[in-house]
Amino acid sequence: MRRLNFIISHEPTFWSDDDAIAPLLQDPLFRFKRAYIEQNGMMVFRLHDHWHARKPDGIFEGWNRAMGWDKFLLPGDNRTWDLPPITLGAVAQHVAKSLNTRSVRLVGDPDLPVRRVGRGAHTLSGNMATLPSVDALLVSEAREWDSIEYVRDAVHAGEKKV
Repeated sequence: MRRLNFIISHEPTFWSDDDAIAPLLQDPLFRFKRAYIEQNGMMVFRLHDHWHARKPDGIFEGWNRAMGWDKFLLPGDNRTWDLPPITLGAVAQHVAKSLNTRSVRLVGDPDLPVRRVGRGAHTLSGNMATLPSVDALLVSEAREWDSIEYVRDAVHAGEKKV
């Protein structure tokens, strides 16, 4: 049996964007994970900023290819698409099918007509900067306590588009 021990990761090994481990040193799950890595002689190489610095950005290029939306990209913008007329529900179904996932959360009216779609950010401020210029926002790594709750509250307040 071949033992493989080199992992190339995009996201952090230890649950924080900057992979800060000082606050976790006594945490049992951190200690378990770190011991597993050490006991198995594993090497973890985080390829995050390097991959995003690539021109064009490797993550966005892969996302666009997987979605099949390359032809709908706005010129000079790898995060916004002008789609043929579609509904928000159909966008959610397309995302689920294209990415082969059942883990898609739709916040809003599935029958809402959509044309311009943007890819969001990790943060509420990043998402709010994009929201005024799009009909729908796709957020692949939303924090439960900010962007999702903000949009849910806006929809409950009667907004059709935030």
